[in-house]
Amino acid sequence: MENSTEMNCAKFTIVLPKEEVQLKTENTESGEEWRGFILTVTELSVPQHVSLLPGQVIRLHEVLEREKKRRIETERLPSTSLEKETEPIEDYVDVLNPMPACFYTVSRKEATEMLEKNPSSGNMILRPGSDSRNFSITIRQEIDMPRIKHYKVMSIGKNYTIELEKPVSGYFLVDEFSFASFQTCLTEYKER
Repeated sequence: MENSTEMNCAKFTIVLPKEEVQLKTENTESGEEWRGFILTVTELSVPQHVSLLPGQVIRLHEVLEREKKRRIETERLPSTSLEKETEPIEDYVDVLNPMPACFYTVSRKEATEMLEKNPSSGNMILRPGSDSRNFSITIRQEIDMPRIKHYKVMSIGKNYTIELEKPVSGYFLVDEFSFASFQTCLTEYKER
């Protein structure tokens, strides 16, 4: 028999090409918000038949615009191998291990190409490190001329250290990682 909290939750089963994902919410309100989010991303429109507060509807419109931009960028970037076309697409928000928007699972070469070919899309990519345990940052700098730089980011406990001559440590990946936070680290490094 289900208890009262079990009965007030919402449960979803999302069927993907190679797997099924079970989603269970704490209450019916958050279940309705998730349903709106899923429908917005899959149908590319904000559903009219969900019961949401005005702020939640505004958030769905923001999600819709980001998803449209993401799909345009995905179509624009050519696939570098046939293997990538057959790999499952994992476009979901991982609430247990959130990664910033600038994180891409790409190689050093692919990150360089992305930054060179799409300068209007940003100047930094956070990507997996070559050892698969740490991270790397690829940055396009435009001082005198465009230049690509790569930095290793080591995971040490709950902190991350950017490998420079004098390493800079911080809580970069846990909160929003942005070029501003990295720029602050470089400024601190230069002032030492």
